Amino acid sequence: MMPDGGFVKGLRHSQKRRVSFTSSEGSQMQPYTYTAMDRYGRTRRGVMNATSMDDLHARLRQAELDLIRARLPRKKRLVRLRSTVSRRELMTFCSQISQLTRAGIPLVQGLHDLQEAMGNSALQPVLVALTSKIQDGATFSEALHCHPAVFNQVFVHLTRAGEQSGQLPQVFGSIADNLAWEDQTIARAKKAIAYPTVVATVVLTVVVILMVFLVPQLMQFITGMRGEIPTHTRALIATSQFFTRYWLLMFGAVMGGGILLKILVTRFSVVRLWVDAVLLRLPLVGAIQRNIMLARFCQIFARMYQAGVPVLQTLHIAECTIGNSVIARALRDATTRIAEGSSINQSFSNTFLFTPIPLRMIAIGEKTGELDAALLNATSFYDREVTEQIARLETLLEPMLTVILGAVLGWIILSVLGPVYDLMGSVDSW
Repeated sequence: MMPDGGFVKGLRHSQKRRVSFTSSEGSQMQPYTYTAMDRYGRTRRGVMNATSMDDLHARLRQAELDLIRARLPRKKRLVRLRSTVSRRELMTFCSQISQLTRAGIPLVQGLHDLQEAMGNSALQPVLVALTSKIQDGATFSEALHCHPAVFNQVFVHLTRAGEQSGQLPQVFGSIADNLAWEDQTIARAKKAIAYPTVVATVVLTVVVILMVFLVPQLMQFITGMRGEIPTHTRALIATSQFFTRYWLLMFGAVMGGGILLKILVTRFSVVRLWVDAVLLRLPLVGAIQRNIMLARFCQIFARMYQAGVPVLQTLHIAECTIGNSVIARALRDATTRIAEGSSINQSFSNTFLFTPIPLRMIAIGEKTGELDAALLNATSFYDREVTEQIARLETLLEPMLTVILGAVLGWIILSVLGPVYDLMGSVDSW
C-alpha cells in the first residue's frame, strides 16, 4: 500500500495532469480516427474529438486505451458526419445503452464500444462528443443536453431521472420502446396518406393535361361547327382557356402562398395558433392528427411519471414538445390548474383534449396511485382510435377520388361529344 506521502504526491500529479488536460479545451477540437488497444489486448477503432495528438493520447489513456495510430478524417467523411440522426439509430442507441448499463459496463467504455459498432453511422460523431463531455466531468444527461437536435427535452429529463434513481437501464429501455411506438405510428400514418396522395396527384395531373393539351384541340373543331354550343361546353372551354393562360401564375401563387404562410407561422404566434386550429378541424385528417398527438402525450407522461419526474415539470416538457400550439395552450391551462391545487383528472376535464373514456382511466389511475398504468391504457385507446380512423380514411378516399375523376372525365366527354351528336342529328334531319 502506498504511504501517505506517496498518495499525496500521486494525487498532486493526477491533479496536475488533469489541469494540463482541461487547459487544452480552449484550442480547436478536431475529430481524430484512431486505432487503440484496450487492457485485454483487443483492438479498438473509433472517432474522438481532441485538440492535438497529445490530447488524444491523454483522453484515450483515461478510457484505459493505448493509442496505436490516429489520423484526421478526410473531407468526404466530414460531410457524412453532418447527416441527420434517424429515429431507428436512436432506438438502437437506447437499446444498446440499456443492455450495457444493465450488464454493469462503465458508461465511457460502453460509448467507446458503440462508436466502433456504429461504423459510419450519423450518430458516431455524437457518441464521440458525449464521451469527451463525460470524460471532462459532465453527467450523461448534461452531455445529452448539449445536442438538442438529437436528444429532445423528454430524452434529457428521463436520463436525468434515471441517473438520480439508479434506474438508467430501465429508463433507456423505456425510451427505446417509446421510440419504437412513435416509429410504428408515423409509418402507419404515412401509409394511410401515401395512397390518397398518389391517387389525387394522378387525378390532378390527368385533369391538367386534358385541360391544357387535349381540350383546346377539340374546342377548335367544336367552335368551327355551326350551331349553338351548350352551356356545359362553354364552361369547359372557359376552364380550359383559364388553365392554358394562367397555369404558371397558379403554380407561382400556390408556391408563394406556401412560403409566405410558413414565414408567418414561424414569426407570428397568432398565425401559428390559427393554422394549428384549422389543421385540427380538417375532416378525418384533423381527428387522426389530434389522436396521434394525444397518444404521444400520454406515452410521454407515463414514461416520465414512471421515472419520477414531477408532474408539473412533465406537463411543461410535453407542452414544449407536443407540436401543436392549440394543444400546447390547453396543456398550459391544465398545468396552471394543477399548480393551483386541482386534480389531474379535473384539470384535463376542463380542456377539450380528452374524451370521456381516457378521462375515466386517468381518474381511476389517480385514485389508485397507478397513474402511469392508466396513461399507458389511454395511449392504447388512442392508438386503436388512430388505427380505425386511418382504415376509415382509406375506405372513404378511394371511392371519393374515383368519383371525382369519373365526374371530370364525364364532363369533358359530354362537352366534346354532345355538340358532335347534335350536329350529326341535324344533318340526318336535313
